[in-house]
Amino acid sequence: MFQSSTVLTSGLLTSILSSVYLGKTNLLPSIQLGMKESHSFGAIIILQALFGGNGLTDTPLALKNFFKKPLVKFILLFLIAFGGTQDIERSFLLVVAFLFLMQLLRTEEERKKHRYLI
Repeated sequence: MFQSSTVLTSGLLTSILSSVYLGKTNLLPSIQLGMKESHSFGAIIILQALFGGNGLTDTPLALKNFFKKPLVKFILLFLIAFGGTQDIERSFLLVVAFLFLMQLLRTEEERKKHRYLI
């Protein structure tokens, strides 16, 4: 499914347009408010800095294996996006758009190797 440039381009455009449209809508106001609190936001930035790119010099094996999971990768990308936007919906859609763009930029051989977006 994520091999076709047409599907990837459609997904990219849909994600970007949805981000613009839903950027005015707040679907999870209480969660978003909590994530914007200084202590929560500080923790997000620390997690992003330390684990988003596996920033530890000697990452424990348990964490390395944990970071290989697609859902964990998605959450870390989401936290990075949230750090920039501080908006849950926009962050989610920007991550989806980013993943579609990365898959779209891959060569056919890379797409065969990485069949999914993440």
